[in-house]
Amino acid sequence: MQTNGVPRTLFVSSNRTHFYEMVLRRTANTRRAQHCSIRVPPTPPSFAILPFMEADAIGLFILLAGFVVGLGAVTVIDIHGFLGRTSPYWNEATIRTHKVTKPLIWVGIFLALLGGMVLYWGEPLAGIPLYHALIAGALVCNGLFLSFYVSPELLRRERDNRARELLPRSLQWKIALSLIISDIGWWGGLVLLVLYLVNPPVLL
Repeated sequence: MQTNGVPRTLFVSSNRTHFYEMVLRRTANTRRAQHCSIRVPPTPPSFAILPFMEADAIGLFILLAGFVVGLGAVTVIDIHGFLGRTSPYWNEATIRTHKVTKPLIWVGIFLALLGGMVLYWGEPLAGIPLYHALIAGALVCNGLFLSFYVSPELLRRERDNRARELLPRSLQWKIALSLIISDIGWWGGLVLLVLYLVNPPVLL
């Protein structure tokens, strides 16, 4: 690319060259795309999991599957928790529903971690891959809090036949904060993935 009369070069990983060539062709009539060339820096050897699919495609599929499972479970328990703040019926429903959503959230986190590792294989831990790693760490810590602090308390209340009793206000605030962190993490991670897929890499 030419900036202030100086040609610029677009550096991309080898497994995404064709995608960014297409981007440059579509923007060839713009001043930003004039005199822009693509160079592929040396990267670690890529690997193939299946002979008919590239590792990037498989990693992206696993990562999206993690978002579908995890974000879907988070949405379900969020709605139940919101309704259960003032309703004994929905409070009991939330306690029972979390037995299903809790393992699904962990499955989603595991799939997202695995898919991210495959998708970002051979890339430096910077930019969106770094942000995804930080979000994953936050979601894991948040999940540990919900699984080993909140969930045992909910199950204890169910065993004591107090599932219809509203939770103490302090516990409700802790759960609400944890669910907000979870929502920000999952939705933010999804937005970052979309930006990673549709935006060209940094121009050097």
